Amino acid sequence: MVKLEIEIPDDLYEEVIKPRAEDFKTTPERYIVQNLIILFRPCVYDRSKWLKPGQDNSVTFDPYKR
Repeated sequence: MVKLEIEIPDDLYEEVIKPRAEDFKTTPERYIVQNLIILFRPCVYDRSKWLKPGQDNSVTFDPYKR
């Protein structure tokens, strides 16, 4: 299980999130989580491409390589 704390300005919560959650007949918390899932689910994180300490992390651009 992962815990996530999000700080949302009161005006954004009252003017946008809460009314939209009511439109979709759900809670504001669930509305936020559903949108985060839609946003982040397609992201693929390939750790092999991360910068690694103690290694040459330089990249050479080859315009002909696809």
